Amino acid sequence: MIKFQTYIVIFYLFSLNTFLFAQNKLLDSTELTHTKTFHNLESALENPLEVYKLDFDAYRIPHNPLSMFTLSDKIGKLKNLQVLKLSSNEFTILPKEIKELKNLTSLDLSNNKLTQFPEEILALKNLTYLDLSSNKINTLPKEINKLTNLQHLHLRHLGLTHLPKEISALKNLKSLSLNNHNFGNFAKEIKKLKNIKTLTHLSISKNIIIYKREISILKYLTHLELYITNDKITAEKVNDILSELSFLPSLINLTTNVLGTTSLKTLTKLRHLTVLNLLYNEIKNVPDEMKNLKALKFLDLENTDISEKELEKIKKLLPNCHIKR
Repeated sequence: MIKFQTYIVIFYLFSLNTFLFAQNKLLDSTELTHTKTFHNLESALENPLEVYKLDFDAYRIPHNPLSMFTLSDKIGKLKNLQVLKLSSNEFTILPKEIKELKNLTSLDLSNNKLTQFPEEILALKNLTYLDLSSNKINTLPKEINKLTNLQHLHLRHLGLTHLPKEISALKNLKSLSLNNHNFGNFAKEIKKLKNIKTLTHLSISKNIIIYKREISILKYLTHLELYITNDKITAEKVNDILSELSFLPSLINLTTNVLGTTSLKTLTKLRHLTVLNLLYNEIKNVPDEMKNLKALKFLDLENTDISEKELEKIKKLLPNCHIKR
């Protein structure tokens, strides 16, 4: 009898262990690529522990925007969920059950109507990707430093006036998008990113910025997107900006619209560039110094005023570069 009871206990413990393992299985990126993406909550709930990706992007996959109440009593059952896309669903708040998704690595909440940073996100310790773009969140909590695994953070079109100094604790952050904000002292905000040595991709387009010597302190940048909408910016200021970029030894990919023919000459000091996107720049010709960009592999001249004759000149200056026009 005792022996039989022992078998029962062992079987119970084995079953419990198997169940707990099934609830905590975290797929790597390769495995995740080959798993099914669900677009319907009801079908996902048929086998909740087998659901790893859920996509309710109302813009890309047309459907009536989800109600928070539709999610609240069901989303927590998807214990293994790693990718959740809730873009364009008109959410003003998130269901508190979101914080139960401990395996979540990617969360897209862009194009909703959130007015505050959802505190439920702070419980998602495995998050590596977070997109809050195009909401009405104008401040970030200092507790964002809890998201220590975060690698990609997209904060476009939020109207932020400052960044919390605690953002410097995101030591795994690789890419940061800060387009369209109202930073009063941009240099001060950039300094908060200085010690994030993993930060290689930065997008700071369409900000109200007083351009000083700030970007050059981000020594590890390899990719920079810099579009400017200030019509009053002078050619001298443009040259100052480009001169700053020459202090970024790792910069290989640049997208900018601030160039004229004169300022383009300053840009040729960036000898490590492999990708240069100059679309929508008011340039008609290029200086001979362009030949110094020997590492350049791709040049985008779409929507510029470059003539066919000038294009032929560029091809001779950059014989190993693919040119898009």
